[in-house]
Amino acid sequence: MNFGLKSIALMVSLFSTTIVFADKTIECERYKVLNNKKTEGRVFRLNLAAEQPTLRYMKVSGSDWFLPSESLLQILWKSPDELRVVAEWKAQDYGVNKERWSPIYILDIDFGKPDFRDASYGGLADFSEIISSPWKQECKRTD
Repeated sequence: MNFGLKSIALMVSLFSTTIVFADKTIECERYKVLNNKKTEGRVFRLNLAAEQPTLRYMKVSGSDWFLPSESLLQILWKSPDELRVVAEWKAQDYGVNKERWSPIYILDIDFGKPDFRDASYGGLADFSEIISSPWKQECKRTD
């Protein structure tokens, strides 16, 4: 009987580990609100593939964001349960592309409570204080 309980415990442990370390995807909508309507919106996905050193950004619809679609971001840190990830993207066109304001972008993604934060570093406006951002966002897990 003791062997049976150990087998069940091992199977439950392996099953839960598979779920935690499986691929994760969130789909986010980022938009401004004007006259109680969403404007300038974009929808995109962030995908974390198990055992990969990168995070994939894919544009689904709407206007462009700072990332080109199908960009790979280098993972800087993952939580032990892989539900939180910090990743960076380096803009190769900084200094050439007049619309690129920063060379380094950081994303902090929370797959547990689908959400993200973004920040840029090294650019001409990065020390400018933003009083309030007009951007709103909503995210959901799709995996």
